[in-house]
Amino acid sequence: MLFIDKDEPSIIQARELHLSRVSCRIRRKLDGTKCNNQQCEICNRVTHKIKNVSNKIVEILTDEIFLKTILVGLPQELFEMCELVWSEMVPGFNWQEYEVFLKIKNSKNPTQLQNIIINKYLNSHNLLRKIFDYDDWFKNGKDQVRYDAYQLATNLNRYTCTYCNRSYTHTIKTKDNHKVMRPTFDHWFAHTRHPLLGLSFYNLIPSCALCNSSVKGFKEYLISSHLHPYIDKDCCDHITFDYSLDDETRKYKINLIPIAGADRAVKSYEDLMIKEIYSSHQSELSDLIRIKDAYSQQYISEMMNTYSAAGLTHEEVYRLAFGVELSSADFHKRPLSKFSKDILSKLKII
Repeated sequence: MLFIDKDEPSIIQARELHLSRVSCRIRRKLDGTKCNNQQCEICNRVTHKIKNVSNKIVEILTDEIFLKTILVGLPQELFEMCELVWSEMVPGFNWQEYEVFLKIKNSKNPTQLQNIIINKYLNSHNLLRKIFDYDDWFKNGKDQVRYDAYQLATNLNRYTCTYCNRSYTHTIKTKDNHKVMRPTFDHWFAHTRHPLLGLSFYNLIPSCALCNSSVKGFKEYLISSHLHPYIDKDCCDHITFDYSLDDETRKYKINLIPIAGADRAVKSYEDLMIKEIYSSHQSELSDLIRIKDAYSQQYISEMMNTYSAAGLTHEEVYRLAFGVELSSADFHKRPLSKFSKDILSKLKII
């Protein structure tokens, strides 16, 4: 897992635009008000106001402090907001009963007791999904020019999957705004369980389709048990890629070595199936091992001395030699950068 520095100027700018545009969207849907920016593409579009929402809920969800917290609040704050809103919307709300609802809400032949639970939560659950409409509005499959998932992906400017660092996640549009590709956004707190967090900035993690859909899916992640890419600055340091030779097959296998006390990292990597996924990179591992025979330990220094006139930095020579990034802050720019650096370090090439 890669760290995303929330204090980077580009991330701050992305966050502020997200707050501005999504706040406008929610207010337009709930009370019809527009912002003071006459150029706001959200407020200048037709938005249908949601009917039959209680004044109390409208007041809560359009409150400036609440909106700022739910849209750009840190992950630790989001769970508390979920509980606050649910308690207002559903008298007698409790998480255990809500978990039951999530499991039975699509039952074809619910029991009488199950019907009671479904009826207690269903309308509120559907309402929150409609208000914080990630699938219907934010994904924006059409080639409209407005704030959406493509714009957020462009602003974040992350080149590889935050979770696995294996796949490129470039954002590409043509000159006429035709959408070609972008990273998927994983909801760190699953929005099927937490529809209120469907558009929360720090809950939208740029990732590849494999990690988002096939691996992580709807697993329940908690700050207490899992790493979060916006919180854990040293998340890259908790686990190190290693390798060993299998005595039976005589083939190299990839291992993950946690530091002491890295329980959250171990749980995160297990749930993301990082070891299983990286087992497909035997050829890359073999190439790195062969490099040890081809290059001396002073290879980078020798290249810098040989081509001193080129003015290449140590990081540039490293990238040219191995095709990956050296600094953890740049790991996202090239696939397999974390893996390659760990293996090269074990080989004592760097």
